[in-house]
Amino acid sequence: MFGRRATAPSPRVREQAPASARVAAGAPAWLVVSATELACAGALLTGCGAPNPRILDATEEARGMPSAELGSEMTEQDKIKGLIAAVRTSQHTFVHDDIERSGSAAADKLELLLDRDPTGVRSAREFIDRIAAPERSNEAPDSVKIGPEELVLAHHWFEVRLAEIEGRPPPESPPEAQRQAEVHARRLQILEALRLIERSKLNFVAPPRHSAAKTHAKGPKRKPKRKEYTSVQFADMLRKKWEFLGADIKDIDTFIEEIASDSFTSMVRYRVIFEDGREEDFGSWLRAQLAADRARLAQGGAP
Repeated sequence: MFGRRATAPSPRVREQAPASARVAAGAPAWLVVSATELACAGALLTGCGAPNPRILDATEEARGMPSAELGSEMTEQDKIKGLIAAVRTSQHTFVHDDIERSGSAAADKLELLLDRDPTGVRSAREFIDRIAAPERSNEAPDSVKIGPEELVLAHHWFEVRLAEIEGRPPPESPPEAQRQAEVHARRLQILEALRLIERSKLNFVAPPRHSAAKTHAKGPKRKPKRKEYTSVQFADMLRKKWEFLGADIKDIDTFIEEIASDSFTSMVRYRVIFEDGREEDFGSWLRAQLAADRARLAQGGAP
């Protein structure tokens, strides 16, 4: 989502035109932004002060059409500022290289990239293509999380915002691009599960194989030892196990069943140890934690 070439800031989620106009144009429900957010974005636009030196003057060919939102012809500088303002007031989560940022943090990042851009940008479309959401051939595309389990490609998200600024109908998401976003959304659920484990500060156990005890000629049987992990160690172990033995696994349910439930060597299920010494099946604990996280997000809590 943010320019990988030290370019400009990512556009921000702009407030939309009145909901009735957007619905009439056939826009998806998640694109409708409240009047309060729209007013906030307008305040940011009018309070920008001196123009950013990295936003260059547009040529006559690059200038925009009259804006339905601002009621006048917009320059490309106006559009870029509007995109960044939309990001800042958005309630969505912006995902770049699997790192999630709030709208405010994403807007700060975009402004930093724009300040550091060596050439500057001459149009809002160039800003999107080169700085906010450039295409990459060997990496997962940047995305915007618009719900607990729903993502759209960042490039499409910014194109929709630009259309809103210019008073045009929003573009449709390309089917293949949307499919990639959905695959990436499922992968992000696995990464979030690993982060949740790491942040738990609990200990985790890989029990020994039940038949691991051996009878020795002399002395009593040796009781097999359990292997214990800290939260960081356990998350790292599962991450490596996923990368090397389950690279084709891209959904959280399969990940839990085939990677995170038991040890391949002992075939005994992992367990989590609570601070009071109680133990619980790890797979059940992880599902409960993910469900609680989704409930918090649905109520507007921080991820």
